[in-house]
Amino acid sequence: MRNQRVHNKVYLINQKINLAKLPENGIVATLPKNAILMICDVEITQASDATSFKLGVEGSDEFFIAASALSAKANFKSDKATQLQKDEDIKLSLVGAATKGEVVVRIMFFNPSTYMVEY
Repeated sequence: MRNQRVHNKVYLINQKINLAKLPENGIVATLPKNAILMICDVEITQASDATSFKLGVEGSDEFFIAASALSAKANFKSDKATQLQKDEDIKLSLVGAATKGEVVVRIMFFNPSTYMVEY
């Protein structure tokens, strides 16, 4: 028999955002300390008049996705999987003002809690 600690609660944030109404602070999600972020994805569902977007955290606005065009429908996926060292706000930043456009932000992460299993 083997004992092992595992994460078993996975969460999916699926946030539709009207870019014209994006909050000034750009926060689209808040994740807890020690959460393990596995997938971070932005789908452009309606083109925008803003030039581009970035997805990141405080102090690193391109941590997940660097400046990417908003001119056509597309999908952008981060190649970073990480464990958060503190509570983090995930922020969507726009380059240029938006009067139209829509995106869907998807973030899949494991809750920090674990439990022991036997194999």
